[in-house]
Amino acid sequence: MSHSATQQTVVRMLFDAAYAERVFSAPEETLAGVDLTVEERTWVTRSDPRAYRTDPHRCERALGVIVEEFPVSCTLLARQSGSVDELHAFFASAFFCSSIFAGRPMALAFGDYLAALAARPAPKSCPLAEIARVEHAIAQVRRAPRAPLLPAAAVVAVSLAPTARVLRVTPGLLDYYGQCLAVVRSHPRGAIGAVVDPDLALPARPPSGPPEATAADAIIVDFPSGAEGPTLEMGAPALVDLLEAAERQTLSREDWIELAAGAGASNQEALELWAELLTDGLLAAAPRGRAVADG
Repeated sequence: MSHSATQQTVVRMLFDAAYAERVFSAPEETLAGVDLTVEERTWVTRSDPRAYRTDPHRCERALGVIVEEFPVSCTLLARQSGSVDELHAFFASAFFCSSIFAGRPMALAFGDYLAALAARPAPKSCPLAEIARVEHAIAQVRRAPRAPLLPAAAVVAVSLAPTARVLRVTPGLLDYYGQCLAVVRSHPRGAIGAVVDPDLALPARPPSGPPEATAADAIIVDFPSGAEGPTLEMGAPALVDLLEAAERQTLSREDWIELAAGAGASNQEALELWAELLTDGLLAAAPRGRAVADG
């Protein structure tokens, strides 16, 4: 009875009442594809259905934890949809199911769920899609494994560190996100209070400028070693181009120098930046076996 598939099935039933009902009413169909033995399947389907309804606030507590990681996204989604129903619907979604059966952090699965919701047609003034990307990236770097720090001279190839992300967003989004986050965090009942408060006034998003003046901003999401949490900052265009190149593929030292030269850096300046970014944790030594770019 301790097999992981049994535990995963029970967890899903605890969070998704409709799924639990289907397990009891149509077990063969509902549990098809779930790796349960006959004994385990019998134990699940013959358990008392009332046991799955003893804690009606389980999803609310879990949602409260999620909201702490996606405070602005959840607030915007509640505003856009007019209720918190779509937030609760996460626990009945394929994204939640995959987080249980694949052992994936719930917050990352919720980030994928938000991305799917944000992909639907919405008013251009609604920044949900971009802010969801930002908060998802924060959740990702918070959980990413930290690459070992090696002397720059010993590193022959680099990639973007697991604890860093580079995002291209519309101009002014980082400032707007900071303003919204301050409002949400200052709510008397915290972030979850902001989400359920229909009267909460969020800052108005500044209008976009003319097309020729609306080149994308670049945000660097980073979780520096020793920091209490991830940081967000605007990235200089030349630096962002280099980091994005390191995100796409492994770069040898020669590749790095060549790319930096395209931004006007000398060989010495390129190597100094290489060392600085390795020390800061934005770059990491490339994993063994990963192909190095040919340049």
